[in-house]
This record gives sequence, C-alpha cells and structure tokens, in this order.
Amino acid sequence: MNSLARNILRTFSTQVGCQVMAVLLGIVIARTIGPSGKGFFSYAAMCVSFVSVFFYGFSDAALLQYGKRRESARAVHGITLRILVATLAIIIPVFVVLATVVPSQRPLAAAAAALPFAMYVQVMTPFVMVKDNVKLLNVISLGQSLGTALCTIPLLLFAHLGLGAVLGVWLFFYALAGLQVARAMRPILEDSPPALATQKKLFGEQLHFGLRAAGSSVAGFLNMRVGIFMVSFLFAPAALGWYTLAIGTGELLWQVSRAFVWSALGRIGSDPLPEAAALVARVTRNTLAIVGSSGLVAFIIGPWLIVHVYGEGFAPAGAALRWALPGLVAYAAEVSLTKFIILQLARPVTIICVQLSSALICALATLALASRFGIIAAAGSTSVTFLLVTIVLLTIFVRGTGIPLGRLLVIQREDLRHYVGIVATMLRTLRLRSA
Repeated sequence: MNSLARNILRTFSTQVGCQVMAVLLGIVIARTIGPSGKGFFSYAAMCVSFVSVFFYGFSDAALLQYGKRRESARAVHGITLRILVATLAIIIPVFVVLATVVPSQRPLAAAAAALPFAMYVQVMTPFVMVKDNVKLLNVISLGQSLGTALCTIPLLLFAHLGLGAVLGVWLFFYALAGLQVARAMRPILEDSPPALATQKKLFGEQLHFGLRAAGSSVAGFLNMRVGIFMVSFLFAPAALGWYTLAIGTGELLWQVSRAFVWSALGRIGSDPLPEAAALVARVTRNTLAIVGSSGLVAFIIGPWLIVHVYGEGFAPAGAALRWALPGLVAYAAEVSLTKFIILQLARPVTIICVQLSSALICALATLALASRFGIIAAAGSTSVTFLLVTIVLLTIFVRGTGIPLGRLLVIQREDLRHYVGIVATMLRTLRLRSA
C-alpha cells in the first residue's frame, strides 16, 4: 500500500474517531442542556471555523511558497505569523463588541477566546503536511476531540456544570493542540535553509495570493453556512439547535472527502498540473461514490435515528436533514476541486464569484421562504445551491484539464483494484497482529 493510501486510511480512521467523539458529545450536550445550549455551542464552533476558513488562503500561500517553490520554512513561517497576529488583532475585538451589543451573537465571545490557538494550528498545518507528517496531525486532531469529549461528558452528566464547562474544556484542548503544533514546527524551522527570496518579496507574494485565496475560502464557507446565519437571525434558539444538528449530521458524510483531501493536499498543490489533475479526478469520483451511497442510507434512516438518539425535542431536524442531503452529497467533491482550481489553475477570483453568488441566492431564497417553511427553507436552499456550485466547479475543472467528465463521476477499474489491495493489506495486518 503506497504512502498516499496509508495516509488516507489513517486520516479516515482519525476523522471517524473524531466524529464519533463529536457525535457522542453532541448527544450529551443536547440531552443535558437542550436545543438552546447546543445551538450556542454549535454557533461558537462555527464562528471559529469561519475565521479558520479565511486563513485557509494564507495556508494555501504558505503551501505554495514552502511546498511548491521550496522557499525557506523559517522565512515563510515568520511572514505567516506576522499576518496571523495582525489579522487577529482586528477580528477578536470585532467579535467581542458584537457579542456585547447583539444578544443573539453572544457565542462570539467564546469563539474569540479560541481563535489564537485554532488559527495558529490552521496556518502551521501546511508546513507539517509538506513534510508528509500526516500521522502527527491525525494524532493531534484525535487527541483534541477525544480529550474534549472525555472531559466534558462527565462534567455534564455527573457534576451538572452546564454550558460553561463545555466551553471551558473546549478552549483548553484548543490551546493544547496549539502547543503540540508549535512543538512539531521546531525541527522544521531548525533545519530550514536560508531564504532564496527577500522578506519583502515573500511577504508581498504571500499577502497577495493569501488574500485572493482567502476570499475564495470565505466565500465558500459563507455558501456552506449562510443557512445557519439566516436561521440564527430569523428563528428562536431552539430552531438553531435543530438546524445545526441536521446539517452537522449530513456533514458526517464528508469524512471520506476530508480524509482524501487532507492526505492529498500537499500533492494537489505541489505536483505538476497533469499529475495533480489525475489525483483530483481520482479523489472526486471515489468521494462521490462513497458519500452518495452513505447519503442514501442517511436519507432513509436519518430522521429515525435523530429522534431515537437526541430525543423527540429534535424531531424537526429529521425533515431538514432529508432536504439538505442531495446538496451535501454533491458538495463533498468541492474541496479537492476548489484547491486544484486555486493552486494549479490560479483562479481564486473565479471561486470567489461562484461561491458568493451561491451564498446570495441561498440567503435570498431562505428569507423568501422562511415564514412559510421554517428551517426547511434554509435546508432546501442550501441543497440547491450546493448542487449548482458543484456543477460549476466540475465544468471549470474539465475545461481547464481536458479530463473527461466520466473520469470525475464514474468509478474506474483501477479504483476497484486499489480497494481490493487496501482490504488485502488490512487483512494481512490483522492476521499478523493476532498471530
């Protein structure tokens, strides 16, 4: 089994473990502090993710400079850190003011406390990935999820400490993850050769490319989360709890695509265009096949599971899940396609336009239909716009690479042979361990 396959398998296993912990924690939060408390926590976590998505652009810039152009890790790291500090010096006060002035935005205060640690992990990740140390990143991610769940659940079930305990543990493990990544960066920086370009040139390149790529990432996130923002403003806190549960349940299907892209990101950004395009095509068709099959199962039994796991109080989330699933399945292919279009085709502005247009359509449709259909309006609007974005991205990829659409959508014979090889290797490993 090659290194990419091993990284995909490890990452997928890690993502599954993280999601199991997250789901278990979500169930306990829902049953102990109710839809409003779950909505508060989910919204705070989403706001951290929103800022993290902005820094994806600078992560891409660091990957381009350090991974593809082989610039000095120390020089690229220093510039990335300066941009991080300057940006957070603006974002954190804005979050605090909004949390103070607007009652519905109180979760932003918790998000502001987590931002320094979460964003540091985000922008340092490309350096570790270029060194092909995906295993370490998986360990850090799994440790954060496992630790958060194992500490929070007893505090809720036995100590009855409530939402404050949830947020406190969540912040502690974000800080711990930041310290672990800082430790991983130390040998990378110590082994760094002198810079090939001047600091001024590297800073200008990173800022220019980072802002353009950040724009596309933010636009994509707004398209993904505009429904949640609309629900938070249009409906009561309980509705936000229902809707975030529906979307979060559907997004569990994305663990396959995240594992593929996480493991292949270094190659997507640094390989020559033909090899990177072939890799993205392979990732896309396998992602859609696996996520599509899982999505059908979720459509059939998802609402039943939500009621029996989270309780009757979350029943409205089941219908919203079914409306959201078609778009969620299609959108599983978005990350790899977007990364290729930005890093290889150098078209971040195109991505910005596509995603912002989709977010605007989703917001307007939700606003127009909310009074009649409730959270179903947000779920249906999100699903339709996700489908449209995926179609546009597939079209751009095909035109930019010449790869037939069939190789993006249909499982190939070599994929089946690859799966057989992975299963055979896993069985051999199990037999050796049991011997």
